[in-house]
Parts: sequence; structure tokens; C-alpha cells
Amino acid sequence: MIRADASKMQESLVGESPSTAVVQPIEPRVLLVLILQAAAIAFVAIVASTSQTPMTRRPWDPLLLCAVAISMAQCSLGGIWWARSRWPFYLKTGIGIAACILIWLMLLAVLDESRGKPDRAAGWAAAFATQFVLTAICAGAIQWILDFRRGQHQRRFTIMSLLLWTTVVACVLAGGRWLTAGFGWTPANFFSWTYFRHLQVMAVMNATLAVSIFAAIRLTTGWHGRCASCASLLLSITPATIVMMWGLFGRNVGASFADLALLSIVHAAFFTLTLGIIEPVPQSA
Repeated sequence: MIRADASKMQESLVGESPSTAVVQPIEPRVLLVLILQAAAIAFVAIVASTSQTPMTRRPWDPLLLCAVAISMAQCSLGGIWWARSRWPFYLKTGIGIAACILIWLMLLAVLDESRGKPDRAAGWAAAFATQFVLTAICAGAIQWILDFRRGQHQRRFTIMSLLLWTTVVACVLAGGRWLTAGFGWTPANFFSWTYFRHLQVMAVMNATLAVSIFAAIRLTTGWHGRCASCASLLLSITPATIVMMWGLFGRNVGASFADLALLSIVHAAFFTLTLGIIEPVPQSA
């Protein structure tokens, strides 16, 4: 009897050991999203390597505009990831900020004329920060409401989390000081670019689209409902962006309507495609 119990206990221990644990394969949708993001980064890198002509002497370049729009979409996706992630707040906030900075640096590699001018670099940095923060906060609020209704909301606070938050804030402040010194930003030139406000409006419109698509995907059930809601948003975002820019700035939009349309369409399409792949379709009861 004792030997039998010992044998069963040994089998149980062996069965639960990490060496015999079954490694779960990556889900196809996650793998597809990773491939899509890798292809997008490769595309941006190729465009960056060929965009050495000053923009004032460069013809209308749809590839460059697509690279900018993809960078905007990745910024929106970073905000959605922050809202959906179950990681600790301090960890996902630090990673989200770092990812946003990397995307911004990729954009500056594409727009080489902005990299050498502090006011232009500041305008794009502020636009990406606005887009990421608005997307993360609004999508996070939607996710919090959904979790609260399902009884999944949990909030824990410890001294260790306070110390880690302090570390994250210190790293962000140190990184911000380093960027300020590297780009020569001052209170006089940070907001001095002519199109600073234009990019802020674009960032708000991009965040609005991202949150709307996120809400439509999370709240609709079935493929028909998801496709109908996303299609209506995709069809309305481009004219809404053009009307908003025209109403606020008149003819001094800073880009042609074709540029604005292409930026809005590519941003919306890439964002919706990525989020639609990664988010499973809930079935109606």
C-alpha cells in the first residue's frame, strides 16, 4: 500500500514537472499579427533608406505617406495594447512609452528633414504622445467598464508597486531630459512650428478612430455586426478628418486633400486589420 502511494505520488510529481510540461504553440492569429507588424516595420525601414531628398524638392510620394500612416497606426495600436494588457500598470506603462518613442524615432528616420529641426521633431513627438495617451485612456475606460460588468476588475496596491512606479517615472524623466538636450528643445521652440496644432488635430482624429474601432470590435457580436460597424467608421473617418482640418485651418492645412485622405485611409485600414485579426469575434448567445 505504501509503495503504491509512493509510486502514485512520484508519477504525479513527474507529471507536473516543468521538463514534461507541454509548451503551448503560438496561436495563428497572434503569429499573423507578428508577421504583419514585422512587414510594416520592414516597409518603413525601406522607405526611410530611400527618403534622402528634401521634402521641398520631393514629388508627391505615396510610399512616404503610407510609412507615416503606418507609424501613426502603430502608435494607436500601442495605446490599445496598454488598455487590453493584463500586465502591471507600471510595467505596461514603461513598455508603452518606450515603444511610442521607438515608433517616433522610426518616423523621424523617414522624415529626415524633421530630424534636424527641433520644432518639427517636437511637433511629431507631441502628436504621438497625444495620440497614445488619448487612445490608452479612452480604450482603458471601455475595457475597465467591460471588466467591471463581468466581475473581473481587480486593483491591488503595494509598497513594491509604489517603488516600481517611482522607478518608471524616474526613467521617463531621465529619458525626457536626454531627448530635450539631444534635440535642443526649449520652451521657445517646442511649440513654434507652424503645423504643430495641425498634427495635434490629426492625433485627436486618429485616437478617435482607434477608440471607435476598438469599441465596435469589443461590443459587437458576430462577423456581420463587426464588419458593418467597422465599415461605417472607415467610410466616415476620411471625410470627417478633411472637414475638421478645413474648418479649423482653412486653406492652410499643411497638406493637400489627397495627402490627408491617404494618411487617414492607410492609418484606418492598417489599424483595423491588425485589431480585427488579434481580437476574436464573440458569438451571440
